[in-house]
Amino acid sequence: MSDKDSEHPNLSFSPRAQSSQNRSSGSKDSDEKRKVSQRSQYVPLKSESPFVLPGAAADKGRGSPVYRRCEDEPIHTPGAIQSFGALLGLNYTDNGNLEVRIASENTRKVLGYGPEQLFKLHSFLDILGKDVREEMVAHVRNALDNGSAMQEETRLDVFQMIISFPYEPDLHLWCAIHPAPTQQGLIICEFEAYSDAFYLKDVGVTKAPPVRPIGLMDFDVSPEEFKKSITSASKPLPVIEMAHQKQNKHFSSLDLFNAVSQAQQQISAATTLQTLLEVVVGIISELTGFHRVMFYRFDSQKNGCVEAELVNPQACTDIFRGKFRYDTCKFHH
Repeated sequence: MSDKDSEHPNLSFSPRAQSSQNRSSGSKDSDEKRKVSQRSQYVPLKSESPFVLPGAAADKGRGSPVYRRCEDEPIHTPGAIQSFGALLGLNYTDNGNLEVRIASENTRKVLGYGPEQLFKLHSFLDILGKDVREEMVAHVRNALDNGSAMQEETRLDVFQMIISFPYEPDLHLWCAIHPAPTQQGLIICEFEAYSDAFYLKDVGVTKAPPVRPIGLMDFDVSPEEFKKSITSASKPLPVIEMAHQKQNKHFSSLDLFNAVSQAQQQISAATTLQTLLEVVVGIISELTGFHRVMFYRFDSQKNGCVEAELVNPQACTDIFRGKFRYDTCKFHH
């Protein structure tokens, strides 16, 4: 697999009709039946809007490629995932097994087992640590029994997972689990490396402005509006301030909880909607170090208005507060 492909691994699908004998033997026939998701390609153009080239249409022998506008890109079905985690689709059988039906290309890197090895398993539970098998089944049953409620819930069901190996140390992972929205009985599991530390970016470097401020838009902005857009309405989060003073480059789970609590206190204290928007962009700017953070409000025609923003004037002098962004991707007064 090339470096380019590994940035966004594809998904492999195990055939439903494949027998347990084929899964255990890894026959050539079963390999040929396995399907791999297609990936769209981004095609930049110099004189017009970029297009998206669907992977299936780009294959040889399938005729002329079909292009899409950037706003029509199928971002909800990309056919790939981001490489910092791995994805599995598990089918919970009547006899209590978890059969692997879908696996991302990078499972060997993240989970220690490649897609073909996972498809051959009698049950995904076979490679889990003995102490977490019952917990895994409990999370799966909860997802299946409360599927509609979980789809409405904004919080993910996340827990620690342990994968065992015959002659190597156990692998500790985070696992986020939720039911597939369209296929009955299929559970989606997303895995990431386990860590109790959340690393801070070097905000000083992130906030470093360019040599001279960038200004591309010819907007008339009053001094009052300009001041609003460069002044943060939020207060510095104490836990982050202390971390920077100690030159501490990571948060523990408790530090993260404190940061969220401190942000929530400021948000709850807002007495008007506009104040709420101003505080939110200020907090996000502090957490990310971005030169500009904007809060859009969209109407039914997909036209957006910048209701609040915070910009570093040393990085850019363009002010978009109060400006409309129509569906043509341009800003207007």
